[in-house]
Amino acid sequence: MAENLDNIVDSDGTIKQDRQENNSTTDEKVPVTRGRIHQFKLYDVAEYELVLIEKGSDASLWLNFAIAFLSTFFSMLAALITLNPAEKETAFIILTLITVVSCFGGILCSVFWWKTKGTQEDIFKTIRSRINDGR
Repeated sequence: MAENLDNIVDSDGTIKQDRQENNSTTDEKVPVTRGRIHQFKLYDVAEYELVLIEKGSDASLWLNFAIAFLSTFFSMLAALITLNPAEKETAFIILTLITVVSCFGGILCSVFWWKTKGTQEDIFKTIRSRINDGR
């Protein structure tokens, strides 16, 4: 691999670029600017932690469902308030059913979201704490 880099980079740090134009090869030097990193930290990550990070958190899914249910709840509640139940009894029953189900669904999904929202942060805190703990 180092031999390949020697063919690409000159001793002064510029990159040689080989291009074929009209069946002739020309060498051009392209300047390279490098910003150095003052400190580089490496963290050991276990296999199960990688799997959890790849999987991601279910919190956003629960939040999306909660928002959808609660939006439906407030819309149906507004329709239910403006409806005259004496004139349209069937519509009143259907709207009441949808309102109640969407209210419970929104509350349930909100609770699930609240319980699962910090799982990713816990994994990252555990990994980062290894440098401070010296484990």
